[in-house]
Amino acid sequence: MSRKQSENPQNYPLSEAEKQRRVKNLIALGYIERASDLPDGAIPADTTIPAKAYYSLPVPFYAQEMYRCRECGQEVIWTALEKYRYYEVEKGNMYAKRVHCDSCYHKST
Repeated sequence: MSRKQSENPQNYPLSEAEKQRRVKNLIALGYIERASDLPDGAIPADTTIPAKAYYSLPVPFYAQEMYRCRECGQEVIWTALEKYRYYEVEKGNMYAKRVHCDSCYHKST
């Protein structure tokens, strides 16, 4: 699946009701003041997941992020959907950040 396909609204991982529940939690916890404070394309984080394992919520939402690959130096976009999948579906470490592009990551595994 290409990045353009993964960011398609049809592939958005949350129902509208779940998105609204998460936004209300972020407002109640003081991470944002209103729903419009979320960056475009951001996916609100599930505030109940980190509460079980961490002292605080590392990220209140998943937003697109640019980074430079440690191996090849290429600028790469880590999309909100990729972050959501890594943190909530694959249960990755909430404090982890991507450091390799897909090509370099697959070379090292």
